[in-house]
Amino acid sequence: MEFVRRIFGAVEPRYLIRAYIFGALFFAFMMALGPKTPFLIIYFLICTALFPFAKMVWDTAMDTMRGNTIFVMPALILIVLKLFINMMLWCFALFVAPIGIFFLNRRIR
Repeated sequence: MEFVRRIFGAVEPRYLIRAYIFGALFFAFMMALGPKTPFLIIYFLICTALFPFAKMVWDTAMDTMRGNTIFVMPALILIVLKLFINMMLWCFALFVAPIGIFFLNRRIR
């Protein structure tokens, strides 16, 4: 339990809240779309719980690659692109989030 407390304590609460709101919206969207088998419901709940950590991996990687570069593009394209990226991160959070949790664990030791 101490491990979970340290991991969540290492992430800014505002970041977690915003990510969990988006994760809940993706969960609701996916639940409204298709069949609701128990396996899918459990997978979607796990993805929602791990989404902030998968998003953290993406944000850190993008910050590292972009540096101080500013990209200018139409807002509509940017919103659609961000929505698509976040949806993919949510879908694959089970596989991406452990990387973020590992790095958080290394950083807080």
